[in-house]
Amino acid sequence: MNFTQRILGSIQLASRKGRAFALGALSLAVCGDSAAQLSTLQGSYDLSVASGTYTPLVGGEVIYSYTPPGVAGFFGTTYNNVFYYPDPGLLNGLANNSADPFLASGYPLPFPFTFNGVTWDRVAFAKAGYISFGSSSLAIPVWMPQHGGSEIFNSATTPFSSGTTAYARGEVLEQRSRVGFAHTGGPWGKSPGVMLIKVGVQGTAPNRTYVVQYENFETGNAAMTGNFQIRLSEGGGNPNNQTVSIAFGSFTWPTTVPTAIGLAGSTNADWFTLEGTFAAPTLGASNSATMSLGGANVPTSGLTYTWTPKTTACVPQATVPVSELKPTSATIQWVDNGASSHDYEVRAQDVSGMGADGLPGSGGAVASGNVPTGTFNVSVTGLTSNTTYYAYVRSTCSATGAWSLAGKFTTPLDCGASFNFSAATGTYGDHSVTRICPTTAGQAAVATFSSLTLADWNSDRQTSLYVYNGPSTSGDQLYNGAAAAGPTGAIYYIPSGGLRAGATPPTVVSSHPSGCLTFKLVSFQGASWNAAVTCEALPTCFPPSGVSATTTGPQGGSFTWTGTSPEHQYRIVANGSPATAPALAEGISATVPVSVTDGDLVGGTTYTLYVRGICSPGDTSAWTNAYNFTTAPGCGGPFNNAGYNVLVNYPINTDATYTICPNVGGDVVTVAFTDFSVGSGDRFYVFDGPNTSAGMLASSTAGVGAFPSGGYTGTALPGPFTSTHPGGCLTFRLRANGQSDGFGIGSEHGFLGNVTCGPAPACSVPNSVTMSSVGGNSAEVSWVGGGSSYIVEYGAPGFTPGTGATAGSGSSTVVTNVTSPYTITGLSPTTNYKVVVRQACSGPTYSTNSFPVNFVTSIDCSTATVLACGELATITAVFGAEGNPAYALGNYSNASCTGNIVGAQGVEKLYRITAPEAGNFQLNIPVNNFTSYGQAAYMIAPVSSGCGAAAFSCIGTGLSQVNGSGIGIPSTINFTLPAAGDYYVLADLYTSSQGTQQFQVFCPGLAPCVPAPTFPVNNASIAAGSATPINFSWPAAFGATGYDVYFQGGLVASNHPSTTINGAAYTPANIATLYGVGTTVTWRVVPRNSYGVSDCTTEFTFRVGGDGAANAIPLTNGVASGGSNRAVAGYSNLNTAAGYWGRDVFHSFTTSACADAVDIELCLGAWIDQNYPIFEVRRIADNVVVGSSLGTMNTGQCRTLNLNNVAIDPNTGYYLIVDAYAGQYEFTIEYNEVLSTADADEDGLLDCVDGCPNTPGEEGSPCYAGPLFGSAVVNGDCECEGQDPIPCSNDLTLEFQTDGNPNETTWELVEQGTDFVVQQGGPLNPAFGVETNMTCLPDGCFYLRVLDAAGDGMTTGGYILRNSGDNTRIIDNRNNFSSGSVSQVSGTQGFCLPIGTDKLIYSSCDKLDWVNNKFIVASANPVVSAQFGVTNATSGYEFWFFDPNGSYSYRRFRSHATSDGFGTGATRACHFKVNGWINTPSTPHLPNNVLLNVRVRGREAGDNLEFGPACQFKLDPALAACPRVSLQDDPANTSDFSCGVSRNFGGSGNANNRIYAKPPQPVPAVASSAVRYQFRFRIPGENICIVRPPQTSAQLTLNWTTGTPLQCSKTYEVDVRVSLNGGASWCFGPATTSQAAACGDPEAWGKVCNVTINPCATVNGGSNSMVVDGNGSLTIYPNPNRGDQLFLSMSNVEEGVNVVNVDIFDMTGKRVMARTIAVQDGSVNTAMELNNELSNGMYLVNFTAGTKAYTERLVIQH
Repeated sequence: MNFTQRILGSIQLASRKGRAFALGALSLAVCGDSAAQLSTLQGSYDLSVASGTYTPLVGGEVIYSYTPPGVAGFFGTTYNNVFYYPDPGLLNGLANNSADPFLASGYPLPFPFTFNGVTWDRVAFAKAGYISFGSSSLAIPVWMPQHGGSEIFNSATTPFSSGTTAYARGEVLEQRSRVGFAHTGGPWGKSPGVMLIKVGVQGTAPNRTYVVQYENFETGNAAMTGNFQIRLSEGGGNPNNQTVSIAFGSFTWPTTVPTAIGLAGSTNADWFTLEGTFAAPTLGASNSATMSLGGANVPTSGLTYTWTPKTTACVPQATVPVSELKPTSATIQWVDNGASSHDYEVRAQDVSGMGADGLPGSGGAVASGNVPTGTFNVSVTGLTSNTTYYAYVRSTCSATGAWSLAGKFTTPLDCGASFNFSAATGTYGDHSVTRICPTTAGQAAVATFSSLTLADWNSDRQTSLYVYNGPSTSGDQLYNGAAAAGPTGAIYYIPSGGLRAGATPPTVVSSHPSGCLTFKLVSFQGASWNAAVTCEALPTCFPPSGVSATTTGPQGGSFTWTGTSPEHQYRIVANGSPATAPALAEGISATVPVSVTDGDLVGGTTYTLYVRGICSPGDTSAWTNAYNFTTAPGCGGPFNNAGYNVLVNYPINTDATYTICPNVGGDVVTVAFTDFSVGSGDRFYVFDGPNTSAGMLASSTAGVGAFPSGGYTGTALPGPFTSTHPGGCLTFRLRANGQSDGFGIGSEHGFLGNVTCGPAPACSVPNSVTMSSVGGNSAEVSWVGGGSSYIVEYGAPGFTPGTGATAGSGSSTVVTNVTSPYTITGLSPTTNYKVVVRQACSGPTYSTNSFPVNFVTSIDCSTATVLACGELATITAVFGAEGNPAYALGNYSNASCTGNIVGAQGVEKLYRITAPEAGNFQLNIPVNNFTSYGQAAYMIAPVSSGCGAAAFSCIGTGLSQVNGSGIGIPSTINFTLPAAGDYYVLADLYTSSQGTQQFQVFCPGLAPCVPAPTFPVNNASIAAGSATPINFSWPAAFGATGYDVYFQGGLVASNHPSTTINGAAYTPANIATLYGVGTTVTWRVVPRNSYGVSDCTTEFTFRVGGDGAANAIPLTNGVASGGSNRAVAGYSNLNTAAGYWGRDVFHSFTTSACADAVDIELCLGAWIDQNYPIFEVRRIADNVVVGSSLGTMNTGQCRTLNLNNVAIDPNTGYYLIVDAYAGQYEFTIEYNEVLSTADADEDGLLDCVDGCPNTPGEEGSPCYAGPLFGSAVVNGDCECEGQDPIPCSNDLTLEFQTDGNPNETTWELVEQGTDFVVQQGGPLNPAFGVETNMTCLPDGCFYLRVLDAAGDGMTTGGYILRNSGDNTRIIDNRNNFSSGSVSQVSGTQGFCLPIGTDKLIYSSCDKLDWVNNKFIVASANPVVSAQFGVTNATSGYEFWFFDPNGSYSYRRFRSHATSDGFGTGATRACHFKVNGWINTPSTPHLPNNVLLNVRVRGREAGDNLEFGPACQFKLDPALAACPRVSLQDDPANTSDFSCGVSRNFGGSGNANNRIYAKPPQPVPAVASSAVRYQFRFRIPGENICIVRPPQTSAQLTLNWTTGTPLQCSKTYEVDVRVSLNGGASWCFGPATTSQAAACGDPEAWGKVCNVTINPCATVNGGSNSMVVDGNGSLTIYPNPNRGDQLFLSMSNVEEGVNVVNVDIFDMTGKRVMARTIAVQDGSVNTAMELNNELSNGMYLVNFTAGTKAYTERLVIQH
């Protein structure tokens, strides 16, 4: 049975819901108290309580040390109770609950310790405060419980069964997984740099005490710490005298918590817990009994609980030695304990912990008996081979004692048995041990394997079958060639040797005198085999066992072994060679150890040793297995760290020293490295001599952590190094910092070099060169040597030393004929230097240079910061920053009292003070915000002594960091100065310091002011209900002899002699009555002494209240209120409804009318017990919680609770309660209202207080009703009522071409500058129609915004904004708003009314095939032209191009003084070259293929006129290259005008039967001879199509005689196309020119013009009405017209066209009227009102229907 018992340090601290965690107590598993059953703890042990002196362990081994990140030894720093230290072979001994430590061998006990009848020799440790026992005789020597939950003494867990579990733990049975700490959320072992677990031995054998010391133990709260020891006494070797004790040291535990202390057995029924007080504990009523820890009930230092075995227990120390096991017999033995007799029993069933029936209820014994006194063993026979048994022994002293387990054992297999095994693939962790021993003496066991399968988990976890020669695993391995698996020190490290996967099934023969074989399986993935066991005769001579090297030297070593032969022969051969290979060294010896030194052996080399026994001449044993050893590094061999492998890092806790000396006296050692890889936090040191006390051959590398400067690190090869020591030796030391600093496998693998030796030089090199007395301007160099004259050379580190008396290269200084020591002067402060020394011998001859020494001069004293007495200085520390090496380590010869000065290697800060007189001074540290492992060491020196390190004396110890509870540093350091004068103060930081610290030096004189009170804590609160006077207190001010105390501004005590004061009237209740609950109360303390009264005006504050709802402290929005829930402030648990049982403080607040949400911020101050604050908000009216927040916080940290408008109501009262579970702390609480931001009318008044929330302003306040009113006010209905109407003077028409979803479109006319929507309309109606909106606006500037709700524009539609008076366009966006949700000129650009008269000329307007560098031309304005030559620079024309949809807008001014390259004179400014400027973000070019509008305005002497009508514009280079053409339609071209005319057909050519096409103007231009024209005449309704052949002339005479003629009195739609390459291709239409192809093309080639053929009667140039006969496509009448009404009729409108645009132009080209008419069922029939707006004359009527355009003449005759 594996009774891996536990000693538990288990002081258990209660938390919420009754959980507990254990600290520093003891839990021991023990056995039986009667003759009928195994021991119980209560029946086997007596408890005694004694007081004495707590004796800390001196020295000892540190098992655990919390170290912060970045500092050597960082490991196991998490707050977790599942970190165990079960095995020194593991990585730092550590295992946790995610890594099964089933190979743990345990830490060896210094003596066998019997506990509850079981003898243990191993132990393991838990950071949580307990230890576990184990035994090396078990397959798993020690087992640590894995559970880290809430299991404590009263937990009930199922024991492990005897069979294999998921982790087959071999012989582990009934091991309860119970731990000493049982609080899942509780951290253990924090205390950075402080908490330790140490083990060690006190006293001498056989009366030693094994001590496990928990030093500065804590549970995550540094305010609660303690020291205790678990002590195991050797008891003179008598198990009845072996006691277990808990010795308590100092304890600080301010918070009272339930605590369980005692012993825990392997079952819940076996316990020895305590209750009562620490001074007088009593036996607990159950295994869950507790006592209270904290307050007054804490263990006093020296209190010791001791559990002593009862005299009636008479416990024997019994074992079953495996060496005596046979297949059918075993021997039980025990130690003499003075008993009169002993009983024994052997059973086939484990009965430990089986209940009240004990042994008798477990079945009969296999063997039993009684042995009288004087006999201490018994042989048990009649057993069955390969069977597990349990042996028990009890002693009879004055009474019969309890049964003790002597051991669990399995009898071996015998000859003739089958040795078979099978574990399924995937079985993990089976560690069985099987023995084979012949029953007959003189026989040797033979195991012949017929099969063997071993399966590995991976390359690290290799299943291994170890075979040992003999009856136990302590014998020699018979197969030892396999390498170890897994990284050394890892949890799953597999030792070398054994059979591995793929091994050939062997035949194994015992050569041990017992004839036995032992097999141990370590399985990770499964194993199986079949083997037959036979026996054969043993040899007469046996090989020795246990061959090993006790020591090794560079040419051999000392070797030992164990054997029965009178003599033994040994042979040393080359590594890996057989025993028959040539021997490098050999011999015969009758004794051991054997020392072998042979010149054929070389240092640092691996050799193989064989040994065999010589029983008599001719009778020798077989050779032992090969034993490999490596000689120590020496001359002629390699030199490397242990385990050197470029793919494997050296262990992180390496600290190895190597000394290499020459083999021949007078020689010196030289080491040259060929490989070097040392981590950045590790160091490799070289010493010039036989030990580390010799002079260091140092690098310039700074130290790190606890490692001094001068070591080597990185990958650069150091050296070579040659000894200058008289003995010729070199010493090397590799130190690792406990953590990996590299970046992968092999990144810190160590070093490899070669060792050579040779004679020392005749002129010896100076040795042990060292620097001392390093100051700012000088330093002393000393050395060791036998000469009388030396040369010193020094300079910046980069120089190359010279030879003889000559300086080397670089900047250096040579000083000759000096002796040691020599002072170098003239140096610069804080500067790096290098120095070498060489000897001048007779001749003269010279030695080589010494190894260079680097040093840094000290601080320049003149840079010290001057501080006045009491002046604050702030020190800022940066983590990892290195200081001046001159101020590190032992350089502070007079400053040893600074404590851990090794760590003070950070940056130095130098200050200077003036002491006004001799006497007492104080260094005060009011603020310490250092984080990490922050410290600062303070020292002082007279200015007259300088500021070198040696001048300083300490004035105080190093200061530890402050933690969350405000505990950890001395706030003051008192010191004396012998005389008045000037002094330097040096603050030397630690490299791990980070943050800021403030200090000041107080001098004799007026006392400094008190910075803060002790009680009440400044800006905190006190419960109002107490009638006990407040005990006002404060820290003593340096030098003060008395204090004046003021309360609420009035003096209440003068020259008060102490630092505390109270009065009967100053109770919280009285203060609450006088000043009110929550009112801020002030008080002030003014120190005084013989120098006078100090000037201290700072007032301290506190408030009373918070103890319950009736005394709730009122809060003000946005004002922080300080508080405290500490017991000393009178607070208790009054918020009982919340379910928290900590102390609480009530506050209250009332929300305002506009409160939309509330933010509550809690900031934590200093705390004790627990930093887990809680705060909640309750509505006063119904006590309902509307919000709460809880969680861990650190000092200075703030947490915010956000309550939205669902939780918070306006004008409502609430309680804000700061609560806790167990924590006590200071805090500040603040509530901030988040006001409702709703301001619908955006008038700056929130809706919650706005009488007119939807109208800007209040009733009667002025408002803005738009440009149609001169003024306006808000009326009683909260409406903006306009006054003083402004006449409307500009009639506008807004026409829409609707798409299929007109209801999606709306529009707004908005005033520029105010964004006031003047008019709006929509949704539109009908679909695919025209909607005309008439509006009127006053003079002013506006912009148009058209909105589409679907975001897809008007698809096929658009809009046009006109001036109704003359139908001039302001914005023309017809057929162009096809996508997006908003159509608006970019920004808020718009139009001003009335519009101007400036415009483009006819040929530039609505031209859609522009190209760059063409001129667009405006009509000349006479007033602008008149300024030519007068105000040229400020007169001209501004052209504005814009996209009505907002994608582009650009205005460009052309003045009379500028030119785009067009001529001269008053009209050149009318000419605008398209994109004739540099394209920049501020002057963007006109974009291609975007339909723009262009408007023009004149500028007269700097004054802008208004923009005139809009034209459409498009830059389309592709269309310009091959343009569309039409019949001549320019009204100014009266001779060729052909669009909308009547013509004759036939006759000779004349003006009445000719029509003309506009010649194309392609870009690039082509020769006119290459231009061809083709005319097409169509009447779509009559399916008439006539196409004329291509021609070179733009003139067509209507008189052809071939082909189809034109018919009289018919109107034809005529379009024209051109070819620019002689007819090879055409710009539009089909590729061929045939009638069929051209007529088959339904698309218009360009603008379509109507040409009417006159009646065939008299042709007189026109008709009064133009009618298209039959199914003609267009009719307008009457014509001539009286100017009132014009009837329009158009049929056969092409499919998809929904509107027809009608534009009427006068003969100057001015558009005088425009209408958009809806198409119904493919036709138009409507009357167009002319309203007598047209004067007499001829006009052109232009019809645009989709891609077709028609022009007719109209005559107006009133």
